[in-house]
Amino acid sequence: MATSIIHLSLSPLEKLKKSLSGLLSTPDPTDDLISIYKSAVTSGSFESYKLVAAEMFSRIDNPAIALTIEESILAAIKKRGQLPRTEHIVMNILRLRNNRVLRENLLKSALEAAARENNVAVAKCILQEEFPICFLQSSILLAARENSAKMLTLLVKTLVEWGGVDVRTLVALFGFADGSHPDIAVHIDLHQLSILTMALEICVAHKSVGMQTILLATWSDYVRKLTKPAPGLGNTPQEFNKFAVEEYGKLSRVNCLKLFCQRIPDNLRCSISERLKFDGSRSMNVSLSTGGEVIKAHSDVLVYWSPYFGRKEHDLFSYCFDGKVPVRALRAVVEFMYTGGYPDPKTGDREEVLQGVFNAAKYF
Repeated sequence: MATSIIHLSLSPLEKLKKSLSGLLSTPDPTDDLISIYKSAVTSGSFESYKLVAAEMFSRIDNPAIALTIEESILAAIKKRGQLPRTEHIVMNILRLRNNRVLRENLLKSALEAAARENNVAVAKCILQEEFPICFLQSSILLAARENSAKMLTLLVKTLVEWGGVDVRTLVALFGFADGSHPDIAVHIDLHQLSILTMALEICVAHKSVGMQTILLATWSDYVRKLTKPAPGLGNTPQEFNKFAVEEYGKLSRVNCLKLFCQRIPDNLRCSISERLKFDGSRSMNVSLSTGGEVIKAHSDVLVYWSPYFGRKEHDLFSYCFDGKVPVRALRAVVEFMYTGGYPDPKTGDREEVLQGVFNAAKYF
């Protein structure tokens, strides 16, 4: 009788603690823990939610739990009335230090949801820590599509202020002692300008005059910064891409190759590709042959991507892969070396071609 009275007198929080204690002593509490967490996110006291959230985040390396946390923050952002819970989830994700990729992906998804819902308060919470510039790209484009002026203003301001992470990454990548090398500065400016150009194109297409005004001043500042004096550039991707090709023409070939390792907008990747393919100072001095077809390439590009082409026993200027690498697979691998991406063969033999590409990549 006494035991029953004690149990009835427990507060909801104490009952939850007791329930969790029993649950966590089982061999695999994942499914039940997820169920309790989902309930705590949408109902009950904030203290109860925090208790369950602590157990969830301690097990975030579990894919099912990580997915549930992502779903919960996206749902909370959409509902808008749960800012304390949303901010608590964001703060817990920001504290994740052992899994940088998961941490960044969760926060990027949350920022995209905030941009989609024009939830500036959540966006500010996420943006209190600096990330690589590419972290902002999809959210800026979403804000432009959704015609969210306050969100776009916040994100563009952040884009201009950020760059420190990219500088440190590129310094390590290029092996320079500091961030003063012109190749680093130009690339970061081009990256930021590229994102602004894509957003501006969306605003022009939607005839959003107010949104264009938000972007144009910053866009023009970057153009003036990169070109002295500023040329008469318009706000079309074609004009910007032509400008970017010319700017990447001034970067060293080896640094252009290294930039392929970075997450950068497609139009910048195309600019680097143009620089490598059509560099007047370097000829395509290597012949790769298979199945009666010859593909030309630059020796520095081949050696950069694969140690196979740098071996002393090979003739550096001529390779034959008959019977080893199919024509379409070899063409796809060389295309990747110059563009950073594989063309997807949308044909009936797609699976066979992709398997050939995979085997060729292993071969090299």
